Amino acid sequence: MGASACAVSPRQQEVTIYEHANAFRRAHRRFRRHRGAPGHRRRASVGRAPARSRGRPARRLPLGHARYRARLHRPARARGGRRLHGGPAAIRPAVPQGRAAGARARPRSHRLGGGGGLPLRHRRRDPGGRRLAAGDRTAVGARPARHPRRHPPEGASVTKKTKVAIIGSGNIGSDLMFKVHRLSEVLEMGVMVGIDPASDGLARAGRLGFETTHEGVDGLIASPQFDEIGVVFDATSAGAHRHNAAKLAPHGKQLVDLTPAAIGPYVVPAVNLGEHLDADNINMVTCGGQATIPIVAAIGAVTPVHYAEIVASISSKSAGPGTRANIDEFTETTAAGLEQVGGAARGKAIIILNPADPPMIMRDTVQVLVSRQDDDARAAIVAAVEARIAEVQRYVPGYRLKQQVQFRDVDAEFDGLVPADRRQGEGYTHVTVFLEVEGAAMYLPSYAGNLDIMTSAALRAAERLVLSARERKEVHA
Repeated sequence: MGASACAVSPRQQEVTIYEHANAFRRAHRRFRRHRGAPGHRRRASVGRAPARSRGRPARRLPLGHARYRARLHRPARARGGRRLHGGPAAIRPAVPQGRAAGARARPRSHRLGGGGGLPLRHRRRDPGGRRLAAGDRTAVGARPARHPRRHPPEGASVTKKTKVAIIGSGNIGSDLMFKVHRLSEVLEMGVMVGIDPASDGLARAGRLGFETTHEGVDGLIASPQFDEIGVVFDATSAGAHRHNAAKLAPHGKQLVDLTPAAIGPYVVPAVNLGEHLDADNINMVTCGGQATIPIVAAIGAVTPVHYAEIVASISSKSAGPGTRANIDEFTETTAAGLEQVGGAARGKAIIILNPADPPMIMRDTVQVLVSRQDDDARAAIVAAVEARIAEVQRYVPGYRLKQQVQFRDVDAEFDGLVPADRRQGEGYTHVTVFLEVEGAAMYLPSYAGNLDIMTSAALRAAERLVLSARERKEVHA
């Protein structure tokens, strides 16, 4: 017989090796069962109590354990009873069991609250004992999803969206891209702009089907979609934004500036967005400003704030090159925002890059000096702070009060912090508010709340700008 008749193709060799490997695994398992390998659970013999009943706790995993959830979604077993291990495609079924060719797979629920892939006996029940429908977690008091897909803002058109461009393909730009793509009913992603052809953000945008350019703002202006772009987000640096704003000024685009450049008015959606809906360029202050200015403004609505000081502590891992390059601008811009938007007579900002590992989520401390306050005034301050926090949570669900608002009376030793015309001879009430901001973990880790609050606020502001422009156009039409 010739050599050609005895030859084995590489594909057959691969299948043969795979089958031999599986046979070895099965033989090894039989050997371990026979010899009683260490840690192997042997079936209890007749008349002998099972090993589990001899004073040792059960090893059943809790329902919320990651390994338990993984069991619910393991590959199905083949008809012969053996698990379908990874291997040559020739021995895998072309169509999963129980599904016709061309049919789409039924999505599985990954939340334990919905019964998606759980056995019926493990589905959650409400206090009345009834099993909950898939996805219904409210009856057991669970928190809602961090970023549920919002209903369209009042007056929005679901069928018509405004295209946006994002300049800056780093962490902030990428997170903003995902929020526009997944959450907004008013905006849609148009162009992702960067300067590095090898940028991960540009590659990710390309995989999602969005137009990309690595030629900076010049590449955006040359884009075939440029005329359709209504809003441009700038997530670069303060110096780069000045250059980009000058290039885009003749084209009539609305700019949302996420850098500390502060060319346009400071905007905090929960405080003063309605005052600047017709501005061509709005500035989102800083992450520390977005977290703390609403609190200063809330206190200022009850009593004048003579001095406001904020300390923003963020994870060092969440501070990229842009954040580190803008540290000086961060403190200056945040302090100015405390005065111009928050209403403080004098403001000061401090930022801390915390190198702790594992990383800590964003923490903010707001300290203000106001005139002496009685119990009724203090209660009014607490109510105002809580109401403002609830308003911010509408677009940043991870924003929350860390503990109760603190009050203490201090003497005139703090006069040096207060402008001369605001000094109080009888002393002050020192108010302290502790906050934390947890990220939505949509693209960035949950500890990057400093970036999440910036992108969420920018998205909220851009949607309002677009809706306001549509209303003005309808009025003049």
